Amino acid sequence: MGRAIVPPPSPPPLVVEPPRLLAARSEHGYVERVDLALQDEPEAVAASYQREITARARRGETTRALTTWRETSGRWFADLDALVALRFEVDVADELRSLVRAVERLDRKLGGRVAA
Repeated sequence: MGRAIVPPPSPPPLVVEPPRLLAARSEHGYVERVDLALQDEPEAVAASYQREITARARRGETTRALTTWRETSGRWFADLDALVALRFEVDVADELRSLVRAVERLDRKLGGRVAA
């Protein structure tokens, strides 16, 4: 008895998006018609791909910002702890506690530090 031959899966349907051409008049952004487009400009990437690129860039920026926070906030907490332990000619304890609470609120909003 022979083995059944299974045909390969069909490729996904081709989605054709209208062209995105930079408009000759900037207030129109992108246009589909060549006669309204800026001459000799290449076609822009598809709107769906542009959204994907933008979302990826935003995620990367968020990741970099959180990494920077995690790298610097530990130093902030250590420095604030050192300042709270000091005695100054004027009483700044309330202000220092306020700073500590503000940094703690930031830390909670940003998901906390990796290492405390």
